[in-house]
Amino acid sequence: MGNFKEVARKSFAKKFMGDRMIWVIGLKVAQDFFDDPNLEWFIKFSTLHIKTQNQEIKIKAFRHKKEILDKINDVLENNYGYTRKIKDIRF
Repeated sequence: MGNFKEVARKSFAKKFMGDRMIWVIGLKVAQDFFDDPNLEWFIKFSTLHIKTQNQEIKIKAFRHKKEILDKINDVLENNYGYTRKIKDIRF
């Protein structure tokens, strides 16, 4: 029964959630990483764009870019079966 649930969940995510899902998950991981629930963002062409004037967030994102991208992509792939990757972070 557990295997069916896993397949059904991934199928549902692919069919009905699509690109909308990656926005929410990418935002949640970034907000948790930066500890800022008011972070403005959007995803366009496999790039996470963060809108902020806070220099500390920009510096932290630059230093930990690979780690942030890995976390976002891991959550998308492992939890939702999403195979496209977020490839970059820009401001």
